[in-house]
Amino acid sequence: MTTAGYKLLTPLTLDDDLTLKNRVVLAPLTRARSDPVTH
Repeated sequence: MTTAGYKLLTPLTLDDDLTLKNRVVLAPLTRARSDPVTH
């Protein structure tokens, strides 16, 4: 496998005022924030 196009650790600009330091993201862990009484 070649790594020539591998860009996970490079910055990514999504908008004029939003630049990510790298392209690794994690979805929010919503189960840890849920209320046990209502859910």
